[in-house]
Amino acid sequence: MLAKRNVWIFALATLPACECNGIPIGADGGSDVKAGSSIACYIATQFRCTDYPNATAAQLSTDVPTMCSSVSGVLSQPAACPTASFGGKCTRPASEGYIERFYTGADLAYARDFCVNTALGTWSTTF
Repeated sequence: MLAKRNVWIFALATLPACECNGIPIGADGGSDVKAGSSIACYIATQFRCTDYPNATAAQLSTDVPTMCSSVSGVLSQPAACPTASFGGKCTRPASEGYIERFYTGADLAYARDFCVNTALGTWSTTF
């Protein structure tokens, strides 16, 4: 039995890196992503894209991919929010570390008001 296990361990150890949901996974099973990379989730049904331009390792490997799949979003790494139909963005405070981009179909007046008055972010119509 020991010989079979050693063969499997050797076989797994020699596998090349692969991807899981677009995120590179190292041969050791750990993520090869490094904090500071960007990641985004575009949620077409909500007319928004959440962009983490300087994501933490946890956001890159687990948090954002899990959130994105739970809302049937499209994950991109590096971040690639669409430019077509862009209406405005809310840059959240540095402590939150993300940007929400809104598109045609979103209530932009509400998004702007929420951004500035509740989230204490900065609103802009520049992509």
